Amino acid sequence: MITFVTGGTGALGAPTVDLLRRHGHRVRVLATGAASADRLRAAGAEPVLGSLFDEQFLASAVRGADAMLHLATRIVPIGKARRRAAWHDNDRIRRVGTRNLVTAALGTGVSVVVYPSFAPIYADGGARWLSYGDPVAPTDILQSTLEAEGEVDRFTAAGGRGVVLRMAGVYGPHSAATRDVLALAAGGSAASWARPRRTSRWSGTRTPPRHWSPPSSPVASSAGTTSPTTGR
Repeated sequence: MITFVTGGTGALGAPTVDLLRRHGHRVRVLATGAASADRLRAAGAEPVLGSLFDEQFLASAVRGADAMLHLATRIVPIGKARRRAAWHDNDRIRRVGTRNLVTAALGTGVSVVVYPSFAPIYADGGARWLSYGDPVAPTDILQSTLEAEGEVDRFTAAGGRGVVLRMAGVYGPHSAATRDVLALAAGGSAASWARPRRTSRWSGTRTPPRHWSPPSSPVASSAGTTSPTTGR
């Protein structure tokens, strides 16, 4: 099975590429420069140098792939997260990058597109647990991830299998963003993206979790590459 991955050297992408490789799959990964290409080769992946914003390149890079995992982001450090302009690149990856990838997938016969969205788009649910189908109320910074979800819906409507995983912000000890979130939690605070609001089931968390399932596992399995998982 050939899986095309974006963001393959990032906090979610690197362990996902490793997991796919360990399961014996051929992994083709978008590389944006020589340094990331070298890292990907060292990880056993096949880098393809190019850009999310070059539609002609993407059509060529994706051709022959069975599944696509769009894991690319440009997450802003928490210290700068309330500066709206700081999120420009991340918004462009979500809006334009996802649209270009879905168009390439539809034009080349890719069967599955997986996109990890972000759980804090949900509206405050009070004391109850939230689940898919509950109302959403994204901040302006998170609006672009809903638009990316809409592109995955476009893929599904055209006959493909689109999977959206609304994930939390904890990716593992290798992630700087995770360390920021856990440091805030240890002090009794929650990470905030743009306007503050109370977040269900997160308030008052003071002890960081010691064990969690790596998010790379549901991402990989959603593409049909490892054991099955439940997703949208």
